[in-house]
Amino acid sequence: MSGTATQSALRERLGQRLAASGVSLEEALADRGEALPGDAPEGRLEALLIVRGLALEPLARAAVAFARALAPDLKTAWHRQFTRTQVLAGNPGALQARFPLTLVASDGSAAFVAPAPARSHQALKRLLRSLRTLGPGGASVATEVHIAAASPGGRALRLSVAALDLPVERYLVHLNHLLCEAVLEGHLTAQDGLSIVHVQRLEALPAAALVARVHRDEANPERLRLYGVLEEERCA
Repeated sequence: MSGTATQSALRERLGQRLAASGVSLEEALADRGEALPGDAPEGRLEALLIVRGLALEPLARAAVAFARALAPDLKTAWHRQFTRTQVLAGNPGALQARFPLTLVASDGSAAFVAPAPARSHQALKRLLRSLRTLGPGGASVATEVHIAAASPGGRALRLSVAALDLPVERYLVHLNHLLCEAVLEGHLTAQDGLSIVHVQRLEALPAAALVARVHRDEANPERLRLYGVLEEERCA
């Protein structure tokens, strides 16, 4: 990777993302995948991610398929509102008959519910709790996970994620933002291949990064941290 992940570089990258959104810096950095505050603007959209267990490959494929399947107007509106997603603990198989889940992962380990004003999800949020885990979530996740192969004309993309030192729910928040925004911004197409690679830290912000996840450093809230970068694989 080229370029350094200095605080000024991270602020500039975050500023570029905010310029394409409809939220303030304070609201973007307060995003913890939890319920919106009571004074949130009317109509603020949020999606739901319901997780039974961390099965990365089917979950990542489901996130990509979910983002691709949204109606064009909803894609635009959700992207402008920073693709906010609340992560809940639950069993999609036990919910399908009672709630309109938008997309369920192939192994049933996770499900998504389309973005809607927060009040639209109240029934599910009363039934389920926000996912809460203790300790870092990386112990059971492989260093590299192949998600999709490139089709003719597609590119081989690499998503480097540095969030395995966080609890599972925080890891999922960052990963979901990266995957969904890659789709919504047109950087990850149906023809592209994708691998997710886990690293300890991302010390550089590549100039050619297609998507970058910049957020508050959870170990030092006064600083920003680079949690993930999507880039095109380069031939050696």
